[in-house]
Amino acid sequence: MKLLSLVFLLTIALCSNAQKTESLIGKWVFKDVYNKDELDNAELLALRLHVIGKLTVELKSSGEFRVI
Repeated sequence: MKLLSLVFLLTIALCSNAQKTESLIGKWVFKDVYNKDELDNAELLALRLHVIGKLTVELKSSGEFRVI
């Protein structure tokens, strides 16, 4: 049982990319709303008019970011 647990944890550790920030570097554009069901029509409309497809976040390897 201990060996199985060790193998399982080792497999997860080797396959996990959660701690790698390189995959986040670049330009990101908002494409959709995550919690649509929690917002009313006016909030959804405002997001569609001003954010979705328009707001871009650029993450740099230096740790700096820029919102365009």
